[in-house]
Amino acid sequence: MHLVSSTKFLIQKLRDEGCDDLITKVKSFCELVNISIPDLNAPYVARKGRSCHQQDDITIEYHYKVNIFNVFNEHTMELLILSLALDPKEMRASFILDDICQLVQKFYP
Repeated sequence: MHLVSSTKFLIQKLRDEGCDDLITKVKSFCELVNISIPDLNAPYVARKGRSCHQQDDITIEYHYKVNIFNVFNEHTMELLILSLALDPKEMRASFILDDICQLVQKFYP
């Protein structure tokens, strides 16, 4: 519950102050470890292929800012729980391969 409370606090802070600083830090980290960074202005496509309910004007940046950070729903809770598999504090204990695979399949098409 402590992790959920602190995560809710951090998400609220992102809502209040914006997430430009976070995006800058994430980009810096990705460049450091050689992870490709998607173009945040590119159209967001839900899952693979194209849904009949897909909105054409949604960008990747909009999806993450609005659909992920501004809506704290079951999808977001699942993302947070699965993200615990990437906790750098105790990499060996928390490195759960099944959760990482599920995280990639569901949230990073």
